[in-house]
Formats: sequence, C-alpha cells, structure tokens
Amino acid sequence: MHRFFAKGDLDLNFCKAGIWEDVVKSSQGDLFDIDFLLGAGADFREQYSGAKPVSWPNIPADVAKFEQGKADDICAGYDMPTTFTPDNWNGRFFALIAQDPLRKPLEGKGKRQFTLATPWGFSNPEAPKAAHNGKLWPSVEAICRSGHGVYLTDASKIYIHPKNSLKTAETRALEDKVFKKEMEAVKPVHVVVFGREAEASIRALGVSSYDYHPHISAWGKQKSHYGTENETHAVIAGALMAQIARNSGVELS
Repeated sequence: MHRFFAKGDLDLNFCKAGIWEDVVKSSQGDLFDIDFLLGAGADFREQYSGAKPVSWPNIPADVAKFEQGKADDICAGYDMPTTFTPDNWNGRFFALIAQDPLRKPLEGKGKRQFTLATPWGFSNPEAPKAAHNGKLWPSVEAICRSGHGVYLTDASKIYIHPKNSLKTAETRALEDKVFKKEMEAVKPVHVVVFGREAEASIRALGVSSYDYHPHISAWGKQKSHYGTENETHAVIAGALMAQIARNSGVELS
C-alpha cells in the first residue's frame, strides 16, 4: 500500500493505519463519526495504491456533527487529514497546512454535494503531477526522505459554497477546536502554512515559529516571495524546498 520515491531509495506510506488513525481519532471526532472517517481512510489507501478507482465520495448527512452537515441544499467539502511516512520514520512530523477544502458546485449533480477528499488531492496517485501540485510534491518526498513524516491538513476544516457564507459562528468555533486538537496530537517539529488564512489560524494557536508561503496556486505572488526569475513549477518546487530546509534546519534533497 505504498508507492516509491522518484529516486527509488525509500517507500512512501500513505495514511499508514497505526500512525494516521491515532491522529484522526484524537482530533476529528467533533466534526464527523470516527468510524465513517476510518472507513473512508481505508478506501483512500486503496485508491492511492491503485487497487480502487479514484473518487471523492459524498458525505452522508447522518455522519456530520455540525449544523450544515444536515442541510438539504449545500455545496460543501471536507478534506480528511492525511499522512505520508517513510519506512524509517523517526516519529516526527512536518505539518503542511492549506487554507480550506475549496469546492465548486458540480453541474448535473443533485442539490446536496458535500464531498470528502484529501488535501491537495494526494490520495490520487496521479495528483503529484496535476496542476500546481508539482510545486509541492518534491518537498513532501524530500521531507520523508530525511526520515520525517508529512502531515497535511486544512486550517479551515469545512468549506461551504459560496465563500463560506453559510457557515455559522458555532461551526467556525468547532473548526478552531478541531484544528487545535490536530496540532496537539501531531506535535509538528516544523509548521509550513500556505496562504494568509492558514497563517492566521496557526498564529491564533500561539505558534510564532512557522514557515509561510503563498498558496501554491497563487500565480503572480511566488516570484517575489522566493526571489526566482520565473514561476515555472520546477523553479518554484526547488525554491520552496530550499526555503523549508533553511527555515527548519533539516537538510532536504
């Protein structure tokens, strides 16, 4: 149930049960039924390994524990936190944090579209080559190659279209509670945030030492941020990895 690094020197484990399940059980239960999440995680592992076709399933209303989860007319999304670990994992994580699980209404589908996916879609084995993901994936591999694990999650746990306008104050408070539990469970040795909203969420937890980067799809902002000549995927991938290595003090290659 793992795929190989491009350099072929280590195995890359996706949401390894004995590691990933502990974090999910200790942090996500205020949002969703844990048995549902564990079952979905098992399905995503099979998708990642190629044993099952890739799909983003709809989240049943009865497994959600917040108000909007029971709405009949909703376009929303939740990205289940994921982990990547090498076989020689040293027990420590880098946390890579996106802003939110963005969704858009799907044409021709029913009214209720509340879909479950993973951050950056990485449960899809083809995702590292998709669109802007090529800027991020080399850093995921390099972190794991160093012996560390990678924990991927969204700071804002639930996206509700359009622009979260339907989200209540109670749901926002619940998201903050879950995000705090995640960070307490993971205890990352280094935090990497993508986008100002993710930065605000990590600062709200009192974390002052972190690595900030524009969202990987923020075209026009990355050249100035990294000081590169252009914003091609390969150039930004190298600059991102170099900055994470410099700010974390961990050699990445």
